[in-house]
Amino acid sequence: MPANPESRFWKRLKKLFERGHIVRVENPANPGTPDVNACIGGVEFWSEQKQVPQLPKLSGTPVFTGCLKPEQELWHVLRNRAGGRTFICGYVQETDEIFVIPGNLAPEFNSMTIQQLRDATLKVEDMWKRS
Repeated sequence: MPANPESRFWKRLKKLFERGHIVRVENPANPGTPDVNACIGGVEFWSEQKQVPQLPKLSGTPVFTGCLKPEQELWHVLRNRAGGRTFICGYVQETDEIFVIPGNLAPEFNSMTIQQLRDATLKVEDMWKRS
């Protein structure tokens, strides 16, 4: 049986992070905590995974509307304000595209168009790149 889209996305990310220590996080006590905590090359970061089946038909339409919950947005804002490294990895199944968005852009994430996502996207390796 083929893997479901969420499982495929997780496997792709796990492979990208294979050089380090990665933990999937389930935290019902603190809603908003990202899905993944990782440490690669001594750099620790958090990542929230969001996915949609396809791009919207109109290029000016936000891609991940409503995907990032308010408590998740707040978590990224607070962690970034404290100096933490956080990211939102958005995945579009249809195009097999991963967008790595810095967590300080969490307040804008749900309203970003495809072009805004592409402009803001970092390389996956930037997640653990030393500043």
